[in-house]
Amino acid sequence: MATYTSAIGPYRPTPAPNRPANPPRIPTSPNSQVNFHTPVQKEAIHEQKKKYLTAKYGAQQMNLIRKRLKVEDWIDDELRILYNCEDDADTYDCEIDLDDVLDLDTERERWQYIWEKVCNAPQQRDVTERFIEDLLQKAKTL
Repeated sequence: MATYTSAIGPYRPTPAPNRPANPPRIPTSPNSQVNFHTPVQKEAIHEQKKKYLTAKYGAQQMNLIRKRLKVEDWIDDELRILYNCEDDADTYDCEIDLDDVLDLDTERERWQYIWEKVCNAPQQRDVTERFIEDLLQKAKTL
């Protein structure tokens, strides 16, 4: 066994207690084996995962998605104005689901739905009604 000398003094490592130098082998059965993925299998798994991680849209579909996002961003900005939010940390107590608006049949039902959502806004009634009219116009473009 080797002895090491340091500034503190000699050091002699001690062997691990009651451990044999060569541990016994565990018997294996003929069916126990380790399977490593071959490059072909790895590529197949990668392709399978890739399908679920990315979605490709055509140009027309992407334009519709962008248009929808613009309307939703506009709604968020206008609601911040209606509820006097001064910065991004401020929140408002109103959630307008654009899908719900579009699912309603008549213009009057849509107007009523939006009004019920924003009627407690601290802005004047004419500002709130102008928001509703603008939202209904934008919803028609979707």
